[in-house]
Amino acid sequence: MDKQQSQTNEPANEEVQIIRVGEVMKLTGFSRSSVYRLETTDENFPKKVQIGPKAVGWIKQEILNWLSPKIENRK
Repeated sequence: MDKQQSQTNEPANEEVQIIRVGEVMKLTGFSRSSVYRLETTDENFPKKVQIGPKAVGWIKQEILNWLSPKIENRK
């Protein structure tokens, strides 16, 4: 397992998907400003990835992993 795979805990056979803020908004139900606010207020929220000079994205699996315990803990 290479260093990048061990840091993201991704299986070697899965392709990493970078998603933009619109997709993060769809997955989480949060507004654009809430997504960016979560990055600074929730230490467990996945950090954005710089994909261009003015473009950022998030690793889809990290967003799904962040959502998973919230779904499991609902009442």
